[in-house]
Amino acid sequence: MKADSLPSAFALLENEPNTAADAALLEALPSLSPPHRAAALAILIRRAHVPSLARIVGRYHEFDDATRASVAKCAGELATGLRAAILTPEPQDQSNAVELIADGRESRTAYLLVDALRSRHASTRQRAGEVLHDMADRVTSPGAASKPIDQVGEALAEAVGVWEAHEQPKILEAAIRLGGRTEAAIRQKLEGRRSTIGRTLRQMLATSTDPRSAGFVLRALAIPPLRPGAVRAITGAHDVRFLTAIFGECRLLADPLIAQGCHWVRIGPWCQRVLDILPDMDARLVAGAVRLLMTAGGQAGQKERLITELIGLKCNDVLRAVVWQLVGDTGKTSTRLLTLIASRPGDGVAGMANRELQRRRRRGREMGAAPRNSALGATTENRFEVCWNALDMLCREKAPRISETLRSQFPEITSLIRERLSSPQPFDRARALRLASATGLVSELNEGIRGLAHDPDPLVRGAAVGMLDRLAGPIVDRLVRLAVSDPDDRVQANAIEVLDRLDAADRLSLTQPKLSSPDGRLRANAIKSLLRLDVPTAGESLLEMLEHGSVAHRISALWVVERLRLQAAAGRIEQLVQEDPSSRVRRRARQVSEALLSPSGAAISQVQPTPVESTVSTAGGHL
Repeated sequence: MKADSLPSAFALLENEPNTAADAALLEALPSLSPPHRAAALAILIRRAHVPSLARIVGRYHEFDDATRASVAKCAGELATGLRAAILTPEPQDQSNAVELIADGRESRTAYLLVDALRSRHASTRQRAGEVLHDMADRVTSPGAASKPIDQVGEALAEAVGVWEAHEQPKILEAAIRLGGRTEAAIRQKLEGRRSTIGRTLRQMLATSTDPRSAGFVLRALAIPPLRPGAVRAITGAHDVRFLTAIFGECRLLADPLIAQGCHWVRIGPWCQRVLDILPDMDARLVAGAVRLLMTAGGQAGQKERLITELIGLKCNDVLRAVVWQLVGDTGKTSTRLLTLIASRPGDGVAGMANRELQRRRRRGREMGAAPRNSALGATTENRFEVCWNALDMLCREKAPRISETLRSQFPEITSLIRERLSSPQPFDRARALRLASATGLVSELNEGIRGLAHDPDPLVRGAAVGMLDRLAGPIVDRLVRLAVSDPDDRVQANAIEVLDRLDAADRLSLTQPKLSSPDGRLRANAIKSLLRLDVPTAGESLLEMLEHGSVAHRISALWVVERLRLQAAAGRIEQLVQEDPSSRVRRRARQVSEALLSPSGAAISQVQPTPVESTVSTAGGHL
């Protein structure tokens, strides 16, 4: 057949009902030019004679590269021939069909690979698993269209259903990446008594680092047989890309079953890895990370310490995410933590926390809680809120004379604060202490502040203890020394600071035992106080803290170096800048190093925070 006669020959063969026409077209394929080869293939496809299409597939391995490329472009239209070739007992035909599907890169042929996974021939099953895995890899890459993902997802779901026929781990690896489309099939398969799929999936999840598997890792928390693997994947994750992918999928925690399964993810060292990267992420990922941390399981004390560390990051995106999570929790701990955030005037997120606390108070009254005994009634309450908001604005603007401004705007401010010091709401009492400190009314409110040094709420109690150095008398001395042994570490830390500011004669004996405290803030305050007394063990303890395994301890130690301007530690600080595994520590160490090098010392010559500020901002700058 000559090339110049082909167009007319094509017309003749296309309308020829005899199957010999198919054979003629097939025989001519390798010798045709690319346009004519494409035309011949189009005729064969339109004639739709299944044995002829299967024959194209059967000869695929014989074709030269150019002919194979032309045939591969038609893989989607050759589906009936591909299926017929896969279902033959001939291993070469099966192999050709799988290779043609691989070369064609057509997601609509993915379902045909499920038949290949049932083949008697191990080589066919192996190659079919690889091709389906590669398809999943391609459709889950960034920018892939949804239709191909759905087609491959359906094929993978079927492949999971015939797991015993092939037992290809690559199929499960691909199925994990398309978790939302394969979850139902996996759940159904896990119900089989003798299936080995559960063990394989658990092992695969436990070692997963592919960001595309993040969604299924979270879904697996709601599937009891897979939960151990999912827990290990999250708690053992070191890859930043995988962790951030997990955070990006945390919307799934809105599912109550997934959220319940997340309680098995216990608070531990993995949380510090999350805290380390939080400040460098965008708001959406921060919200997901905070949601995961606050949904994770753990004892109440562990959860509260973790959230306090989140607050201590002083990142608005983190604080906002924390507030949104606390809004859904009406327990005493969440109220105390909201109070911690609301007591930070000048911070835009404080207003969110304050509004939630106000809402809780109103709800408590509606449910029959005893109203405050006040002759001034709602007017006093409203005036206090106006006063508090004014303090917030003044702090934002860094007004040089906050005390004078507030006193001039609110002549009755002493009465407002005194009433709130006896409020039944802890957040009211904490805010009243903050106002008393900001306005310089501590001595006028002596009795109320001393009473709050026994407050049942540790946040309020700690704030009151932190203000005792501005009062005087034997009762105050006794209160400070009692606070050194308080059950709450934060209260103890404030008591140590007060003893230091008072330059108490017996502070050595009271402070030295705190050098071995497991609480970073308390230990740092003790070191700072004892270094001022030239106690050698304080220096040793500081060096230990700078090398501590806890990020929080190292940051607290850096606070001591910065506050006391310890030039002798400059070399160790520079080492942290270069070598510390935590980006948080490296960032903080760089700030301290710059402060130590500053000729003026401006970076550390800031006014010491007031006791209340110190309490509500996690130890005046350190955790």
